[in-house]
Amino acid sequence: MVSFDCSVFATVRWVSRLKEMVSNFDTNSTLTNFTVVLSLVFCADISCVFAQAGVVGFQDQMLQIVPENTSASLPNIEPIIGKNGGFEGTAARIVYGQSKGAVRFSFRPRTQRNLVISTGMNTVEYPENSWFRQRLHESVQLVSGPVDKGSVVPMFGALYTVAMIEDDKRGGHGVSMKLQRLPHKEYRGEVRLDPYAYAITNGGWIDIPSTLVQPEILVAFDGRERCFLTIRGEHTGISQGKGRWTTHNTTQKVLAIVNKLIIVRLGQASVLFRVVSIVYPDEKARLTGWIEVRRVWPSLVPFGSTVNSKK
Repeated sequence: MVSFDCSVFATVRWVSRLKEMVSNFDTNSTLTNFTVVLSLVFCADISCVFAQAGVVGFQDQMLQIVPENTSASLPNIEPIIGKNGGFEGTAARIVYGQSKGAVRFSFRPRTQRNLVISTGMNTVEYPENSWFRQRLHESVQLVSGPVDKGSVVPMFGALYTVAMIEDDKRGGHGVSMKLQRLPHKEYRGEVRLDPYAYAITNGGWIDIPSTLVQPEILVAFDGRERCFLTIRGEHTGISQGKGRWTTHNTTQKVLAIVNKLIIVRLGQASVLFRVVSIVYPDEKARLTGWIEVRRVWPSLVPFGSTVNSKK
């Protein structure tokens, strides 16, 4: 079911832009060109509708997160999140630092279970849900910042409040959690979530899969209406003077700005993210504060083709 507000806003924007285009329409232009432009405008404006439709199957009314297994003597609990079983995650109390005693949870898509590769026929079976398919391909693990009962956090393109935290009765510092989805009418005015972005809460981070290192993007608000990103990666190249390949870790701290591009180095390659939105912490509204970053994929040009070529 598509979010009502999202679909209405998209329709209003599309209709207003359609009227503007019709009023400025050049009768000498071909109908084909006009149709193409109109299609692009329509697709751009209702993208939030289709994105929300793709993620809605994972926006359960109540999400349950099982305790992290913090002792080898404890039996494992299958850490499945959501009725679709597409994600796995656990929660535990923080035992060190300033946030000691608070709770941190993490989750990631179950890629090995849901992305089936048939090597014999050289085929790959993808889930039909485009939003879930993207999550499987990117395979990013999201680790939350410190939360407590009543905290409001973003998950799966929706807002959830921490309704229950219960210590693991088996021992250790793992906890079980229940997160209650908030109705859209209770969102604070400026909160607009992008389902395809990763919402990293204050004090949390995302782990990006890599064969060399475990690259991360960490988020921290400084209490002065500023948000900083700490980007950890690894760079591989030929060292000056030695003439051989060397690898060294890289750490960069940057100020988060909406639409800013973030470069995470993975050896000789790089991964790009774009800052979509920033929501600052609000103690009164119990918002933890977060930043949304969205993976930027390159536009591939077929071999033998040229970019912006003129006929």
